[in-house]
Amino acid sequence: MRMISGVTGGVVAALLMGVAPVSAQIGVGPLGGVSFANFHGSDKDILGLSRSGRTGFLVGVMLDIPLGAVSIRPEAFYVQKGVRYSDSSGEVGFNFDYIQLPVLLVVGIPTGGLRIELFGGPQVAFQTKCELPVTPTGGSTITVECDDPILQAGNPQKTDFGILVGGGVVVGSFMAQAAFDYGLRSIGGTDNAPDVKNQAFYILVGWMFRLN
Repeated sequence: MRMISGVTGGVVAALLMGVAPVSAQIGVGPLGGVSFANFHGSDKDILGLSRSGRTGFLVGVMLDIPLGAVSIRPEAFYVQKGVRYSDSSGEVGFNFDYIQLPVLLVVGIPTGGLRIELFGGPQVAFQTKCELPVTPTGGSTITVECDDPILQAGNPQKTDFGILVGGGVVVGSFMAQAAFDYGLRSIGGTDNAPDVKNQAFYILVGWMFRLN
């Protein structure tokens, strides 16, 4: 019994010693950057109209929880997405803004003074704004809210699901990243909605403060 107790105590002590430095290295910090958004899906193009992406911004915070060779990194950020359609008569835009919550698995690769990071994981996004700016050729822009009765197609989905993957470099506390956001849910608010989903490419910078 003494031997079993001694072994058990040693294992518990070893685990506690291993957990302490990990928890002491938990990181938190801001991140932000540029969002280059567009649509994907079989119905993303409208006959006779040219499609172009929407350039916006992204700003938020991140939490990094080291787990040995990898870490778990929950994030929360505000991001602008959407697209533009145009022809000779003018342009109409789809502006969708979200609060987005990815949970990423991060793998770090030390290389000299740099650390390369690869990451990926699922995410959920909650829509905070939905509007359609309409600009006739030679005229002024009129913005229509998605819940306006004039739009008979119904509101887009308020909740989106997707995958975020990417990579970057870390120098000290500073990090620079590139990431691809791939939406998995059609933006339409009806069962027979067209196959149109969000996607975006992000260029990000951040600063990680380690709590040790």
